[in-house]
Amino acid sequence: MQGFYEHPAYVVLVGFDMSSWGGDAHYFGNHPEGLVKNPGYERWIKNFDMAAAKLPEGTTIVNASAKTKLTAFPKMSLGEAIENYRLHRDRAVANA
Repeated sequence: MQGFYEHPAYVVLVGFDMSSWGGDAHYFGNHPEGLVKNPGYERWIKNFDMAAAKLPEGTTIVNASAKTKLTAFPKMSLGEAIENYRLHRDRAVANA
């Protein structure tokens, strides 16, 4: 049996808004008083940028989030990401 990591990886990000759209810190609203309200989106975006530069060869990550400030990965709709995965998978199988 071949190992999982022997094949190119394809990851689809969904819901990675990385912003306080509408003024709330989170999609569910702000935390109650006393809890940290800064979700640190800028830090997360910087970390994604650094990680994108270090991905193993053959790894594809696409951002299918409807609204996002994350720019480290190609942006596409969820439908496009699924179709792109099919092409990616077929190419990986053909080259195995």
